Amino acid sequence: AAEAARELEALGHEVVEDVPAWDDDSFGSSWATFAAGTCQHLVRVLERLHGRPVDPDQLEPATRAWLVDTPPVLLVDYLEAAERLWAFGRRVQTGWGHDDVLLTPTLTRLPAPVGIESKPGVTSDAARFSAFVRIWNVTGQPAISLPFAETDAGIPVGVQLVGAHGCDDVLLGVAAQLEAAAGWKPARRVAEP
Repeated sequence: AAEAARELEALGHEVVEDVPAWDDDSFGSSWATFAAGTCQHLVRVLERLHGRPVDPDQLEPATRAWLVDTPPVLLVDYLEAAERLWAFGRRVQTGWGHDDVLLTPTLTRLPAPVGIESKPGVTSDAARFSAFVRIWNVTGQPAISLPFAETDAGIPVGVQLVGAHGCDDVLLGVAAQLEAAAGWKPARRVAEP
């Protein structure tokens, strides 16, 4: 992300180090409750659309344990979680200018190797891993992830750009500039931890 910021500066953008008002102790639990309730609802929608129950044996074990084998999220818990997330979204967007674009890493660490067994639900490890991307699912702001670098082993390392509501054109313009500067493929190598 720091290298991408330098690249944006070289392209003529004003780069300022700042952080949105995204600190919120209740975000993780609110997200977990809201995501579980939403996904449990989607299982029911799929059952209605297909006219039959979901076959639990066709689901990956972590998904089955999270969405099918656990009790449904209570409506009051779901709505309380939604209220907290909507308030969070309003707070994060306060003061966001039309031309403001936030730059973050896409993920907080490199992806796990294929074959790692998933755990059910929104685990704290999974929440930390995707902390920078899940926020925008709540605020509804446009966001894009670009492969900006890669490790010596060829693992892509992404950066994410986030724009203001309704400013997809600004976001896509900045993303196109950054992508062109990277030469359409990761132009930088980063050391693996």
